[in-house]
Amino acid sequence: MRIAVLGGSKGCAREMVAQGLSKPDSTDEFVLLVRNPDHVEYDPEQKAKLTLIKGDAHDPTTVRQLVEGADIVVTSIGSGVTATLKMTMPNVCEKGIKVLLDVIGSIDDPARRPRRLVAVSTTGAIDGGEVPFLFRPLYHLALAEAHKDKKALEDHITSTAPSLTPPLDYVIIRPSLLTNGPLTGQYRTDNKRLVGYTISRTDIGHFLLEQCLDDEKVQKWVNQYVVVTY
Repeated sequence: MRIAVLGGSKGCAREMVAQGLSKPDSTDEFVLLVRNPDHVEYDPEQKAKLTLIKGDAHDPTTVRQLVEGADIVVTSIGSGVTATLKMTMPNVCEKGIKVLLDVIGSIDDPARRPRRLVAVSTTGAIDGGEVPFLFRPLYHLALAEAHKDKKALEDHITSTAPSLTPPLDYVIIRPSLLTNGPLTGQYRTDNKRLVGYTISRTDIGHFLLEQCLDDEKVQKWVNQYVVVTY
């Protein structure tokens, strides 16, 4: 399969790609849209197996170059937060998903359009009950602006993807608070409210690779959200 990746230079999507590249029997092709190919977090051997497209997730031209002909699109773009609790790239997810869905919808040939969109969101943006009581001050204060952006991401996917012709299947991933912990392959998942404290980016990468890129395993999550947590 050809997997187009936005936000794959680091974080959850980077972990997915790195684990995919390490599989000796894999025939999947990973194509990444990155701002600066020289600054992606892959070693030379890994980079030799990737297709890197230099561009921006808000530029329709380079986004089309990325997604046309892909089987699956994975987006894990996001923004850091400043000392004043403002996003370093305001509305990055909302802007990016609008461009992405507009581009997919503009591809006339169904055989050249992706058949599935996988998007990394967060717990707490839609359902505050997913967040443990002790973490709620952090989520409602420090992450308020970022969560507003993730809510817009989810809203746009759920309203737009089904209305495309043909409809675009999607899976929305809601991880708990992300850490830099190790790969365990052991975590809880549910498409109903599931409360948890943390999950490593490496394990989210594992879930993306093993559950969302597999055409059989993904069926239980298609056109739904899934909470992933320890």
